[in-house]
This record gives sequence, C-alpha cells and structure tokens, in this order.
Amino acid sequence: MSHPRTLPAPALAAVNHLLEQASWARQKLQPFAGQCAHLNLPPFSALFSITADGLIAAPPAEATAAVTLDLPASAPLLALQGKAAVMRAARITGSAEFAQELGYVMQHLHWDIAPTPEASKPWARLRSLLRSYSTVTDLARLRGLSTSVPLTSAT
Repeated sequence: MSHPRTLPAPALAAVNHLLEQASWARQKLQPFAGQCAHLNLPPFSALFSITADGLIAAPPAEATAAVTLDLPASAPLLALQGKAAVMRAARITGSAEFAQELGYVMQHLHWDIAPTPEASKPWARLRSLLRSYSTVTDLARLRGLSTSVPLTSAT
C-alpha cells in the first residue's frame, strides 16, 4: 500500500482557520500533539499531524497514523444533508481517545460553506429536495404509473 500524501496546503489552511476560531477544539486536540491521523476519502488519501497548539500540519516524513478516518466516496453528497449524515457514514479507528476527540471536533466544528444568507439559498433548496426525495415515487414512475394524475376522476 502506498504511503498517503500530506493534506494539500489550502486544506490545511482552511481547517486551521476554523480551528483558530474555536479554542475549545484546539484544547481537545492539544493532548494529541505529534500524533498523526489518516483521512481516507476515496480516491483521496492524506495524512496530517496535530501540533502543540492544537492545529493540524504536514506530518513528519515517516509518520504512521494513530487514527484513521474512513469516509465513503459519497461523503460530498452526504454533506449536503448536513454534518450528522457524514459522521454517521464515517468510520474512525485507531487510538480510542484520539479517535473520540477527533470525531467530536469534526462533528462540532462549524464548517460553514456559505458565508452569506444569499449564498446559502441554493444549498437550502438542494437540502430540501434531498429530504423530500421519495423512492416510492420513483418506483411508481418505473412501473409506468403517474404520480401527479389520479387513476380515476370524479364525474
């Protein structure tokens, strides 16, 4: 198996920006300074380490992961349903304490992708559509049944 690469600099900067705004999150990560985590989101795989300040950084050259975070390839779509959906699909293994704290930080850190109310409208509409999606409707359509026209009409 190939050694996972380091998180790209923009990803490190984005996560650290969020961590810098959340002292509680840095405090939770500080006890794990020097330890590394492996993030696996197929086809992407990366390694990062925790700094003494509770931020994340590129790992040392021969680092091994104390914790592995496995996310399904569908995680970006699950993110549209919210962090809870992503966390339900995530599998975190390794050091129990590190895994627990990292999972807690991931779940409670605010990952706002839409900085303004105007920018969040498309995301809200998409989340609404995903929540109202019906497999029953799809099955009816597959069988050739209309979902908008009644089978019989009153005369």
